[in-house]
Amino acid sequence: MTEIARRRLNRRVSEFGPSNALVGAMTNAVGPASSTGAILWGLGVAEVKTARRLARHGVPSLQVRLGGAAFSNFDVRVETYRKHGVEYCRAAMDKLQAEQGAGSFILMGNCAAANVCLAAALADDRVSGLIMSNPHVNFAQVLGGSIGKRLFRVRTWRNALGGRTALRRAARALGAAVAASLRKAADDPARLVRPAGTFDPLRGLPDDVIARLRALSDRGVSILIACAEGDDSFHYLSRCHGRALEALQQSGRVTFERVAAQAHVFSTDDAAAELLNDAVSQWIERVVAPAIARTLRPAVPMPGTVRYPFPEVGRDAGLGPHPENPYHRQRGQDEVRL
Repeated sequence: MTEIARRRLNRRVSEFGPSNALVGAMTNAVGPASSTGAILWGLGVAEVKTARRLARHGVPSLQVRLGGAAFSNFDVRVETYRKHGVEYCRAAMDKLQAEQGAGSFILMGNCAAANVCLAAALADDRVSGLIMSNPHVNFAQVLGGSIGKRLFRVRTWRNALGGRTALRRAARALGAAVAASLRKAADDPARLVRPAGTFDPLRGLPDDVIARLRALSDRGVSILIACAEGDDSFHYLSRCHGRALEALQQSGRVTFERVAAQAHVFSTDDAAAELLNDAVSQWIERVVAPAIARTLRPAVPMPGTVRYPFPEVGRDAGLGPHPENPYHRQRGQDEVRL
């Protein structure tokens, strides 16, 4: 990292992990702290708000992001998540444990990072909570969700067979759904192939995702899956696993939340980020806060406002713009109040 880049960093952002491959921003608990900490993948406004809400309930957190070329180059980022995602989650937990004394952890991620968090939760017993927003789904899952949304709609076939809608029109609608699904999945590296019995976070959710979620629930892990209603992950999970998710929600440890937004990356859409934060906040109030109330201990208070003082800041808490990052968006001076 160049000296200029270092000067642009927010004070609380630092490099860490294997070969300093990660950058992170620590948020201390406000008042007494819990022995539960949170790892939030991303340094955007959505993650800042979640960190602040957790801090108010005594949960210290570490926002984490890949550094250098692993962040700004899409292909490198994909391979880094695939090869080192779980390892980096563990490195973040180790750092939070060393600096804040956390013994258990809540993991939160969006898209591919959500799948990485799921894999890490399955691999590490220290994980006690999991927040997955718009988890990455593969080509076959996109087809299952998008086509199934129209193909298995009873009204579509009732109208078609009853003559109220021409079969030609129904076929045209189905063809449009297939074409749209193919366009959305065109850049998916997995296509229709996935090695049997493995879980590659970058190749979508595992086929046995319900069984894995159930195993985490049985282990005592509290889970929030929050999907934008326009996202492929919502169509896939609701259409292909809706009943199973409803059954899991009866356990009280799994929550499947529909977010009234179209965004896939919440940190590049302020309105969607607010809606996601509402869902996360309600989950924290209902599930997390009662569980951690018994483990509070003294901690350093933090201010209630985060200011980004640089003229050009992407969704990365002061790390500056990344021209190669497709999710980067220019921002003027901004502040976030919770």
